[in-house]
Amino acid sequence: MKKTSLLIAILSISSVAFCQKIDDPEISFTYVRNPLTPLQKTVKNYQSFAVIPYEDAIIAKDKEAQEKYAREKADYPKVLADAEAQYQADLKKYDADMEAWKKKSYGEKLLESQVLNENNKPVKPYYSKPQEPVLELEKHQKVFSKNMLASTYLKLDGFNNNAQHAAIITVKLMGFENSEPELINSPMNVYDVKIKATRTVYKYWYEMQYKHPIELKVEEPGKGIVLDEILPQFNNSKTATTDTYEGTYPPLDRDAFIGTYQDKIVTENMKQISEYINDRFGYSPISRTITLYRVDPKKFTYDDYQQAFENTVSALNSLTSDYKSAEEKLKLSTDLWEKALTEFDPKVKKTRIDEDIAIVTHFNLVEAYIWLNDFVKADLHLSKLLGLDPSNKQKKTIAKLRELLVDQKKRFEAQSK
Repeated sequence: MKKTSLLIAILSISSVAFCQKIDDPEISFTYVRNPLTPLQKTVKNYQSFAVIPYEDAIIAKDKEAQEKYAREKADYPKVLADAEAQYQADLKKYDADMEAWKKKSYGEKLLESQVLNENNKPVKPYYSKPQEPVLELEKHQKVFSKNMLASTYLKLDGFNNNAQHAAIITVKLMGFENSEPELINSPMNVYDVKIKATRTVYKYWYEMQYKHPIELKVEEPGKGIVLDEILPQFNNSKTATTDTYEGTYPPLDRDAFIGTYQDKIVTENMKQISEYINDRFGYSPISRTITLYRVDPKKFTYDDYQQAFENTVSALNSLTSDYKSAEEKLKLSTDLWEKALTEFDPKVKKTRIDEDIAIVTHFNLVEAYIWLNDFVKADLHLSKLLGLDPSNKQKKTIAKLRELLVDQKKRFEAQSK
């Protein structure tokens, strides 16, 4: 399932050689990257699911709280009536006690208050209306939409989302873990122009450690589980910080602060999982910009370079629609460039193929051979480039091309098994 689709955009920038001008247009295109560990060729479909184990416990607690609230709400009219009845009974007793107290003589009241230190005057009861029931849900970590997670992040490039003979991709969110936000301070020396001296000012902020491990599992029809792991970086805690305040404590909305990073860590981890599964199993469209060199005539003619340039651009533009034609054109280009290099003699300066042109020709050949999947010849020309004293900028390009070559070779060999 080798696919390469390209969109070509050419921007020309010129640099001057001894007797000719080297043009270095930028060619932007999109190719489809082969997977590192491809699934069986018979597998054309996939399905994806997100599992949240802690969701059941949260739902159970919320259900229990809802049921308790419903019971209390149903009982509330009786509670209210009982409280009213009790108040009326207390009020009736108060009236009776007050009548009895009023009948006492002044001397009896004085004896009770002054000698016996008793205050037996009845106190009128106060009616306190029972509080209406309130739904009390426990605070808990966020429960994400499982369908949203699967449909957004668990798409396998190059495959159809269909249940028939499908690879199954499942992620299990293990739960958000965090430390309590901690107030941190740091001294800072500043010069105070008013007192013309240095004084110490403290900066304050809150810090929190957090993580959310996510387990990834991929199952292949006929093989079973082919991947089951938690990416190592998911077990490493990250540090969240608030804004820094100078000389005063920063405000902290704890729930909002923690909630922000619950969303953030899941989004980041799911993006990494999406990249990982497509790196391993998908056929992903990748944008690439290369430099394809040609030479404008000044003293010598370079019709061969123009022809090779046109062939290569056309080939890149038709790799998907007509690979055989693209392959033929790339081979014509490599033949022209290889032949031109036979004219190069490092001892001769004023020649059609001088060292500058030899260098850019090797770059063209490396790029062409990579897309021809001829990695031996691509590697050969990378080695020859290093022998021509390339600039520091060109050395960086050589290093990037070698990385691409190694990666493409690995993927091509995996696809060919």
